[in-house]
Amino acid sequence: MKERKGKNSGGSFGPDGNCICTKCNTKVPHQKGVKCTTVKCPNCGHTMVREELLNNKRK
Repeated sequence: MKERKGKNSGGSFGPDGNCICTKCNTKVPHQKGVKCTTVKCPNCGHTMVREELLNNKRK
């Protein structure tokens, strides 16, 4: 089965991308199968979000 990138029609951004901290802007690579909101920032401990989601809100 070939993996495809999501287009967020189902809330998925695909396997690539980054998780970003909205407090200190630290980026870490997104891990397949792990939601960014379950990851804590390694620098400040704040909850991280998917970078693509943050970029979509800024538009």
